[in-house]
Amino acid sequence: MKRELVLLIPLAWFGCAAGQASDAASEGEPEGSNAVIQSGPQDIGEYRSIVDAGGIPATEVLDERGFFAEHKIDLPEANCGASVCVHPMLAVAPRFDGGNWSMAFVGMNTALDARTLPTKPRHLVLVGRLSSEIADIVQSTLDSDDLVSVVTVAEEVRVPVRGEGVDALSDLLVALQTSDSHAELYSGLAAALEILRDDSFADYAGRVLVFGGDAGLGPSETLEPYKDIAAAFAGLQVPVTVFVNEPDDVSHVLTDLTWGNHYFVQGSQDLENALRAEAETAFVPIARNLTVTVEAAPGYGVGDIYGAPLATSDGKVAVLKSPVAYIGARSASDDFEAGRRGGGGGWFVELTSDRDPTGNNYEDADAFTLVVEYEDTVSGESVREETTVVTPLGVGQNPPPEQPFFSDPERGKPFMMLNMYLALSTATMLANENRCGSALTIEPMMTQAWEIFTALFPDADIGADFALLKRLNDNIELQCQEPMSRYIDFPASCGYS
Repeated sequence: MKRELVLLIPLAWFGCAAGQASDAASEGEPEGSNAVIQSGPQDIGEYRSIVDAGGIPATEVLDERGFFAEHKIDLPEANCGASVCVHPMLAVAPRFDGGNWSMAFVGMNTALDARTLPTKPRHLVLVGRLSSEIADIVQSTLDSDDLVSVVTVAEEVRVPVRGEGVDALSDLLVALQTSDSHAELYSGLAAALEILRDDSFADYAGRVLVFGGDAGLGPSETLEPYKDIAAAFAGLQVPVTVFVNEPDDVSHVLTDLTWGNHYFVQGSQDLENALRAEAETAFVPIARNLTVTVEAAPGYGVGDIYGAPLATSDGKVAVLKSPVAYIGARSASDDFEAGRRGGGGGWFVELTSDRDPTGNNYEDADAFTLVVEYEDTVSGESVREETTVVTPLGVGQNPPPEQPFFSDPERGKPFMMLNMYLALSTATMLANENRCGSALTIEPMMTQAWEIFTALFPDADIGADFALLKRLNDNIELQCQEPMSRYIDFPASCGYS
């Protein structure tokens, strides 16, 4: 279902009343609190590479989870006493058309450190087009009690290493295979499954890493065999993570059905960054079967949901699910040691109301109730927490002029992150619908918003988003033969005329 652009650009950020903006800076995330991430795409490398090459990506290439995962959101201290602490927030501002824009954000963090967690020894199975370089990087992420197996895939499937110690990788010189044949990938995965089913490895935490090489995983006439084998890995609770530099459906089937991760990599340094991000995050799940329920308060309904592909909604209650949750790799928004991957991101739920947004009878009212449930893999206990978030404005009512409302006024970054995603996705959508003149109006509007936001809250992630938007705009402008639209009627705050 196509979603219209809904940009939250608070008045003081957008420039309509810049003099009213607060100069308070975010305090950042407290020391000892780390981001929590969900499985799935961990970057938007494919989208970015197309833009960098001068192209306009297809609309579906920009993945919400991947985009949000590239953002480190600083949250309050993780002092909830459980493995995952959930921080609900609310932002309220007028739309461009004068209506009300209310958005709930759900961020997660943890006081745990992946390096000190008690965990089973690992058994990594490397599948695909491998190199000695990959072997060296993987070896550097493993401990002395971990095991490794290697399944090479080219014209034939070979298993040169089966359940051996990490030192087995030292002498493994596997030349990068460049065969165009992809027929053996399924056989390679079947060999990996057979290894992991061996009872002698039952006390190890298994994980499969699939490497596509320069040729990617390639096309498949049917995805059914890959769905079947992914289901078998899922039954063993073994995630499959894929590293590719070409888009393909097989990668998404393997990762989505096993709750693994998907990385788009280009070049050896990018592959090393992705491997290190995977090692620091995905090898130690801290929660399973995470369910977040957002129930709109009386007077509100549930609108669009962002960042939660497994979400369901009946118009009043949204249920967001993540089969597993991991500790993120990034410590701060300017931490790019493993690229921008592993930041944490979050989930957004729009709250809708048909009440008059322009009154001035401000009064406290419930906005939504949040219930969090999950299995804590560290303590072994089941966790349930409930929180109600209140708006001081009354149901569906806009804040006074020049005073956008944030339930946590020090942390507006999540909502600017959502703005940037919506700007990129809408400009891309309009360009692909041959409405390039309309697409070209997005970047000038976001320029003023970015300048004011950056002056108040300098942030490397948001700066990178805006640079990407400018490059996309340049690409659209070069290909556009129609004049820029004077006005786009879409529901956002602080409109133009």
